[in-house]
Amino acid sequence: MARNFKLERTDLKQWIVMDDDAQPLDIPAENATIEHVQAALDALNDTEGELKVTMVELNSTGDYLPVPDADECMDMTDPKYVKNFTTHGLPEFYEVRVTRTVNGAVETYYILLPTTWNGRLLAVCGMGLRAMQPGFAHTAPFAEIINYWHGLMGHFSTVYSDGANLTPGLFSWAYDAETGEMRTEAIKNVGFRSAHWRALIGKAVTEAIYGQKPEYSYLEGASGGGREAVVDAVEYPEDYDGIMAFAPAVYYGRMSFADCWPHAVMNTYHDFLPRPKFEAFQKAVWEKYGGRDGWLKELHPTFDATACIGTETEWGPITELDAKVMQMIWDGPRRDGVQLAWGAKPGLTIFGPGGMLGDMGFIGPAETVLNENGEWETRGWCLFIEWMQAWAMNDLNWDWRRNLTIDTFMEVYEKTMASEEVGYIACENEDLSAFVKAGGKMIMTIGQDDDSVPPESLIGFYDKAAEICGGKDELKRGVRLFLTPGNGHGHLIGGPGVCTAEGFIALMKWVEDGIAPESIHCDQFDINAFSICKTAEVDVY
Repeated sequence: MARNFKLERTDLKQWIVMDDDAQPLDIPAENATIEHVQAALDALNDTEGELKVTMVELNSTGDYLPVPDADECMDMTDPKYVKNFTTHGLPEFYEVRVTRTVNGAVETYYILLPTTWNGRLLAVCGMGLRAMQPGFAHTAPFAEIINYWHGLMGHFSTVYSDGANLTPGLFSWAYDAETGEMRTEAIKNVGFRSAHWRALIGKAVTEAIYGQKPEYSYLEGASGGGREAVVDAVEYPEDYDGIMAFAPAVYYGRMSFADCWPHAVMNTYHDFLPRPKFEAFQKAVWEKYGGRDGWLKELHPTFDATACIGTETEWGPITELDAKVMQMIWDGPRRDGVQLAWGAKPGLTIFGPGGMLGDMGFIGPAETVLNENGEWETRGWCLFIEWMQAWAMNDLNWDWRRNLTIDTFMEVYEKTMASEEVGYIACENEDLSAFVKAGGKMIMTIGQDDDSVPPESLIGFYDKAAEICGGKDELKRGVRLFLTPGNGHGHLIGGPGVCTAEGFIALMKWVEDGIAPESIHCDQFDINAFSICKTAEVDVY
């Protein structure tokens, strides 16, 4: 079908403007039946699982209340920050639900098909280790995270799924405390299966309803969802024509242990650095490079923490022990001189965002707080707590404040990394050569002040992928990386970053028009004014 839209950013997360004369498709009634769609899925010959269509319904109300994700890691019920889950103003669409059952684990796929269609499929990944997006994906600052309605509002045939995971927790769901076993099938889904089957099911259902295949298929993921997207490009290089991967959490197991390391160090030495001391160390690093802007241009900054000994803060001078703890956090975990995981990049904001983001429940990987006794202690961040409890210790009641030390970290690191379940989510394979050869296009981005996914991890992944592909020029034919100046994890606060709209405009021009992006537009979001406050153009890495 001829293109019936133009690429134009109308919002941080909207980039499709349908032509004035775009008309609804004439969809035969027999196409929109369970029997017809089921026949299309039967043709996929799924030898591993069972596919079953459970719903085909037309929604002309403009409203949609999705089945909510079970994640309860953060309380995001305050209407000041989160829209009501019911979405309004949607175009008319068919909703199709398909279950895929593997060894008793039932994953539900939701395919939303607007009657006025742009001819393209968009699959949406989850976040963390969840296949569906949590509530804060609704908020404006998190412009690198989209959900089903962004695809539907752009008139994409849109598909997402729950990963067969209806248990709360960003990471703890993986361990079943009643059976003492890991939920292997759900882990496989979020690890590598769901993104692949979103492509297979999404394409089959789209063709069954419309009577024609999508001209192009796209996949979007951020953070853990970005990891899903990268894994799909490696393992199933012909699934999608274009992939948008924001802050992809590559090397997932090592990254998760990296986020545990600051607390292991502080717990071991009983030296819980107050925020003012973290800020003093950060200021000194930035000054070494001529200020924050200069630091942001340095891919691998270094600093000797002992240079700060004696620096006065409102919580006293920085001591030798403070400097030792800070240096160990920066250096990261090592055994016999071998780096096990990344340390925190010197100068990175690892001590928590504070302000409105802090009020919303967002915590830094090294954040400390004053307890009721007026003493500083580590603050619980769900990522490292649930990773250690569920994946490393297999004990959801494990007392991380008392027991997470350097010795404990070293004891469980290799055992956990060698486990079958971590292998399913690891994203350790950097071979993107088949994806490039298949003609796929992928844009990766990460903020230089990302406190959750170490920017160095993605740079290392990309460099290794280039080596496998035969050089950066060869890799750039299909995969391009943009390092953005100062935004945090998934949001545009702290410095300009790539919003979903700009990312997809660049990606779709590359896929459909052959225009490879040499630079990309970035925006910084002022969370207090709730508006854009700064822009920048960032060249390809």
